[in-house]
Amino acid sequence: MIAVGTYEGRCLFYNSEGLQYHTQIFIKRSNKKRGKKISAIVPIEGTNKILVTSNDSRIRMYDLNDFSLLYKFKGAVHNSSQIRASLNQDASYVICGSENNNFYIWSLKTPKASTMKDVIQHSKRVCEYFEAYNAHDETVTVALFAPHSTYPAFLTEDKSPIGELIIAADIRGNIKVERFLFCLVRVSHFYK
Repeated sequence: MIAVGTYEGRCLFYNSEGLQYHTQIFIKRSNKKRGKKISAIVPIEGTNKILVTSNDSRIRMYDLNDFSLLYKFKGAVHNSSQIRASLNQDASYVICGSENNNFYIWSLKTPKASTMKDVIQHSKRVCEYFEAYNAHDETVTVALFAPHSTYPAFLTEDKSPIGELIIAADIRGNIKVERFLFCLVRVSHFYK
């Protein structure tokens, strides 16, 4: 399957053999007639899902089995920049830069679901709860979790838990690498 994002908010899907049109999703806010530019489409490794970032300040996760909306992430500001969301290595957090100089993190961990019904009901939610971190003095164009293979370079002297390494870059090319513990509390700046 090949996915193509358009300037007017359509995500078109084509079969990879012969580029035959398959279907489309119109990505827009429910109260708007027009969609906004799709700035990124990211496949989620090991699943049949994608993250779609658009310039209506929303990130959406779709299931490609039935093209249904699973999650909608709110908080980050995307009005004109080419910014994309991504996931950490175990796909438990979504991260994305923002035009307001922050990066945002949303959790995909299911809160205390006691039955499969609870998990299903929880899965189709609007994620308005996020953590925002001021990373730069300019638009944060890239924010991502570093691959775990890079962690040995950042081990502390006492070999304490590394948590997550987050890389954030701004529109001027400034890069920061920050270490967060598992509860996503900022611990230190490694590189500016």
